[in-house]
Amino acid sequence: MDGKPAVSTITVENHLAPAIRVSNNESMRITKHGLMKTVFLSATLVTALAACTVSGRGVIVADVEPPPPRARVVIESRPGRVWINGHWARIDDRWEWEEGYWEVEHPGHRWVEGRWEAREGRYFWVEGRWE
Repeated sequence: MDGKPAVSTITVENHLAPAIRVSNNESMRITKHGLMKTVFLSATLVTALAACTVSGRGVIVADVEPPPPRARVVIESRPGRVWINGHWARIDDRWEWEEGYWEVEHPGHRWVEGRWEAREGRYFWVEGRWE
């Protein structure tokens, strides 16, 4: 070697961070536009991920309308329990019925049934919840 320290620069140029340069002397240059774009895209991603999480299952989307719900008459009642109706679930490319079940009652709250909502030609599952 000729005694000069080797200087290498890594330049990252993509749609997320178009103006970040890091060299081995640990200097970093970030343009205001690049930083704002990165912050905006990060915030958008976090918001989108938060909206996509529903009871740990994620957003369930189907391009095909679900079949009508199956009828089930619940004659009995169970003290301290609420009947949660079954519903159609989209598994791969087919519809499968998920049976209803008894849920422990949440005093002071009411159960809002899950449902399929049609939006822009697609069907989105909205998970049931306690209000």
